[in-house]
Amino acid sequence: MTDNFQQRLQAEQEKNKFLLDIINAISDPIMVKDRHGKYLFANKGLADLYNTVPDKMIGKDDSYFTGNIDQTKSFTESVQAVIQSQKQQVVYEDATDLKTGETHHYKALKVPFVNNKGEDNVVIVATDITDVVTLKKEAEKTKKK
Repeated sequence: MTDNFQQRLQAEQEKNKFLLDIINAISDPIMVKDRHGKYLFANKGLADLYNTVPDKMIGKDDSYFTGNIDQTKSFTESVQAVIQSQKQQVVYEDATDLKTGETHHYKALKVPFVNNKGEDNVVIVATDITDVVTLKKEAEKTKKK
């Protein structure tokens, strides 16, 4: 290999590492799933939720980590609906934190795209809105009294 090629390769690897560091610095779960609901990418924020590391999530679906088949089916159906519509969607979903056993509420932006192999995928950025949902429920209880 030529020195120029090595330099370009090293620069590309450094750029990819930098982008991965940025994505992993974001505490919100960020992931890419295929049409079957299997992870193609997961950031540290998502891996922390499932008490694992990102690399161990690749090729698996949510049930592998949670054991919750119904929840996984719902997540997969949502991914398939986004792919079919070919339009980004905002979806409200719940997920279980394996460390605490608590249910968290998420507002998830799901964006379909075709990867470099021509396969349909969905990138998902989920924001934990548990505090907002909890406050809303408490306000509704107070209002009814």
